[in-house]
Amino acid sequence: MLKIESLTRRYPHVTALDGLNMEIGHGQLYGFVGPNGAGKTTTIRIISGLLRPTSGKVWIDGIRAEKETRVLKSKIGYVPDFFGVYDNLTVMEYLEFYSAAYGIDEKEGRLRASEVLERVQLFHIEDRMVDELSRGMQQRLCLARAMIHRPQLLVMDEPASALDPISTAKVEELIHELKKQYTIVIVTHNMQQAARVSDNTAFFYMGQMVEFGDTRKIFTNPDKVETQNYITGRFG
Repeated sequence: MLKIESLTRRYPHVTALDGLNMEIGHGQLYGFVGPNGAGKTTTIRIISGLLRPTSGKVWIDGIRAEKETRVLKSKIGYVPDFFGVYDNLTVMEYLEFYSAAYGIDEKEGRLRASEVLERVQLFHIEDRMVDELSRGMQQRLCLARAMIHRPQLLVMDEPASALDPISTAKVEELIHELKKQYTIVIVTHNMQQAARVSDNTAFFYMGQMVEFGDTRKIFTNPDKVETQNYITGRFG
């Protein structure tokens, strides 16, 4: 589903991402873990077409990301860490607006809006104003928005950022359900959260991926003691 080759992003005084190589298969849920400034968000912004790399290549479902931008955006649903709202729209109007932005006709857009609201368990509030919702509900609405065009890859940047424990549990429950249908990449600095929701984990530090693989094996394999100590020291 996702292939990254020698991906690099440099700024005048810092290298944010340094020669990243990785592959993510269809139906996998990958956690990108690391401290602030490790290169996680830079990676997903490049994947999502929001940032151009200095060098390197990205393929989404076999398509070169930088060459087929319009096709790329149809395949990706992006959930940012901060949810912007429109004060004068209801929940349903908000989703209809975004469905129209993807070229979906009005009737189909309303059907899809109802469908994704059901998926995120917000079907009962379609007439509520968006800015009146709690942070947890807004985050789930943002997830619904990311699914409105039926993408294949969901990319989530800190999906439970600033949420209370109950709302966090609700979002993680939804993620577990969604991985039955989507390939998912979740960015977080919370190692425990990545362990709860991800099948595989990539650990980032200073622009490089220092470890990746099956989440459970990394922390239970006796041959990985040195790696475990390194990761715990950096992120624990």
